[in-house]
Amino acid sequence: MQSIIKKGITGYQLKIIGIICMVFDHVHQMFYAHGVPIWFNMIGRIVAPIFLFMSVEGYTHTRNVKKYLIRLLLGFYLMAIGNIVIQQIFPIDNVTLMNNIFGTIFLGVFYLYIGDTIKKSIAEGNKLRIFCYTILGIIPIILGPIEFSAINHGNILLFYIANFIFPNLMTTEGSFLFVILTIALYLTRKNKYLQLSMIAILSAIVFIQNGFGGIQWMMVFSIIPISLYNGEKGRSMRSFFYWFYPIHIYLLYILAYFI
Repeated sequence: MQSIIKKGITGYQLKIIGIICMVFDHVHQMFYAHGVPIWFNMIGRIVAPIFLFMSVEGYTHTRNVKKYLIRLLLGFYLMAIGNIVIQQIFPIDNVTLMNNIFGTIFLGVFYLYIGDTIKKSIAEGNKLRIFCYTILGIIPIILGPIEFSAINHGNILLFYIANFIFPNLMTTEGSFLFVILTIALYLTRKNKYLQLSMIAILSAIVFIQNGFGGIQWMMVFSIIPISLYNGEKGRSMRSFFYWFYPIHIYLLYILAYFI
């Protein structure tokens, strides 16, 4: 019996859209000084909401949340180290490598896991687990102020410990707002219209926050491809994304160095 093909696009196709737009964004990041137009950067604004949306899907359907979190954390560590090493070998005055979406996605999934675990522990009356996971959830919150304090006092060792021991809400790519968006997308996951509204609301907040300007608000256009998502996973591309993300950034950066 033939399987029914649902209308719309699969998770695989949605990720491909995100990856293509991401390349445009990073081409602008590395070559804006060479005249790459700003609309390359505008195209890239839809990328983060797409991958945050897909991280919620991943969390919801994964068989092992802890392994999912470990993969994201390893990606964060490797990217953090890679950013330092690449910039030391190929220094560019007008380009800074701060890219590490692994940390943002990790924190989003991390807090989904923390919230669900505490909710379950409350139902079971497990006070020790509630306490332990509450403390665990506080760590990314307090690391940010520690990092800024280390910068102000010139404590390089403490800065690196606070910055690399664990992703934190203040310095993660997209800041705490993207983590909040991930949580909002999860809480509204049973209603696609509410999910899309969460993206629109955050886009409006960013627009106002940036003085009714900037381009980050253009992430609202991620609503279009996300609305077409049909709930099907499609082809698996987990390993491809984990490797493509840092490799294409570093290749573009090194090319910019030689140009």
